[in-house]
Amino acid sequence: MGRMARARMLRAITEGNPLRALVYARASADKEKSVEDQADECLEFCEEEQFEVIKVLRENERSASRYATKERPEFKKVLAAMRAGQVDVLVTWENSRAHRDLAVYVELRQICEEFNVLWAYGGEVYDMHDPADRQATAQDAVRSESESDGISTRVARGVRRRAKKGLWHGALQYGYKREYDPDTGTVLRQVVDPVTSAVVRQIVDRLLAGDSVTSIVNDLNERGVPCPRRGIWGASKIRHLALNKVVAGKRVHKGEVIGDGQWPAIVTPTEHAALTALLTHPSRRTNKDGTRVKHLLSGIATCGQCGSPVGRIRADGFEAYACRKNRHVVRLQTRVDAFVQEALLTALEDPASADLFQVDQQDDVASALDEAKELRARLESFYRQAALGKLSETGLAAIEAELLPLVQKAEEKLEQASVPAVLAGMVGPNARQVWAALTLVQRRAAIRAVMQPRIMPVGRGGHVKGLLGVEPNFFGRPEAVAS
Repeated sequence: MGRMARARMLRAITEGNPLRALVYARASADKEKSVEDQADECLEFCEEEQFEVIKVLRENERSASRYATKERPEFKKVLAAMRAGQVDVLVTWENSRAHRDLAVYVELRQICEEFNVLWAYGGEVYDMHDPADRQATAQDAVRSESESDGISTRVARGVRRRAKKGLWHGALQYGYKREYDPDTGTVLRQVVDPVTSAVVRQIVDRLLAGDSVTSIVNDLNERGVPCPRRGIWGASKIRHLALNKVVAGKRVHKGEVIGDGQWPAIVTPTEHAALTALLTHPSRRTNKDGTRVKHLLSGIATCGQCGSPVGRIRADGFEAYACRKNRHVVRLQTRVDAFVQEALLTALEDPASADLFQVDQQDDVASALDEAKELRARLESFYRQAALGKLSETGLAAIEAELLPLVQKAEEKLEQASVPAVLAGMVGPNARQVWAALTLVQRRAAIRAVMQPRIMPVGRGGHVKGLLGVEPNFFGRPEAVAS
């Protein structure tokens, strides 16, 4: 401990104003000292030094090197608290827990110096105003980054070599298990795990059948199905699993597909393309419903006067759909549901309508997805230029006028290419039989995919139980406006 740090601590104790300590614990791998063990040792140190602990922040599976691919939100909170003058001493288990990157060390040292914050690690307290302490922490920082560089270089070579061979490197993916050499214990191959792969298949099948992410999450948690990385199922885990290129049998390096992997696929390329289109579409229209939805057309059908979605109300003692904005239209729910359902089933049974409900093949979906992504990316790049002052408001307006219609058209094309697979089994004479077996969420997904019914204003006597005045409004079928 440097002379200046010791003097400051002694002064704080003497004056009865203990130093406010913030404890930060981080681990990037299971083999490292756990964050809980780090925190415990840091807390013991704080007690010995009579620090007042104001907060303990922990981060698991977060690298601090310059090769890190994940942000460290808790460490950002550490720096913010230091800048805000809320901290007198930062306590970490060792120097490398705060960083393995010299650039981060320099930033941390500057903050400590500017805002008068001590840094304690390894049983010592350092004051960045003290030249000896600056030198000691700098030497530790160089060693920390050097260790990280050596590890990263060796790992990167191994990753590239295994990726080129189509072998998997990294954490075991959900849906698979590993086979090991009985003599050496080395990994031989990655194979399908019959238990977890069945869960993957169930998720994929339900998404393609039109089930919502929310309903799948709730069902898996209610049944106690184990999920990746412990914890409980959530929407992000469902999306990550469904979009994972590894389960489609693809080998990936730095986020890019570089070929086929030497492991069996759980999801076909066509299914993966459809899932990608479904889950990355901006509106995610087929993915909005949870288990609470109770009505076939609420939020789907629209008001024929103002275009607002309709909701379910109780009017004149009856369940009805009504314009959510100004009650422009109010119509008996059972009659509207029956009409829309019959219109859809009649169209599904009609051979002439088969092309309307055709589920596109992989190439069509992938092409539509790429086009929409490219246009959105171009537009976002111009927004960033405008934010940086490199593009005038007039220039941005001109670009928007050109690109926004193209983006909208591409996304409409993507939506048409992303028709739920449940419709594939409904086209033809078995439509009613298949429909009868669908859940409400699946029925809503099927309707959303091909039509947006409009409830039209009608004259006197049309309120609630009167004239129906409903247009099916099939996408791509402007002539289908029977009422």
